[in-house]
Amino acid sequence: MIFITPVLGIIGIIGGLLCATADLLLDLKGTKNKKLGKMGVIDSEWENMAHWRFVLSDILAMFAVPIASRLMKTAHNLAGGEKDIAVYLIANENAVPFYEKLGMKKSDDVMQYNHIEWTEWTVE
Repeated sequence: MIFITPVLGIIGIIGGLLCATADLLLDLKGTKNKKLGKMGVIDSEWENMAHWRFVLSDILAMFAVPIASRLMKTAHNLAGGEKDIAVYLIANENAVPFYEKLGMKKSDDVMQYNHIEWTEWTVE
């Protein structure tokens, strides 16, 4: 068990770096980019981004999501297994699809007290 914890930490860091790099490739749009639309969520430079950035971002995500999924399942099993352990987290609304791919679902049975606007998220 002493050896497993650093290994899981390293795997988690690698998976996180892959996800961050994949997102960064899509977020960097250049100085000419303007936010368009009523809510300002459309980027004007999407059309001009290099195709290789989209392809590389997808390839990185193909590795990052399985790493994160395996890490979650391993940590769950080490903690006692699916029947004994519940995992709850607070996620940004943009991260919800990522956690859904890991098998998480929204929950409505959690009590909370905070003054921060969070996107509600349920894990079963």
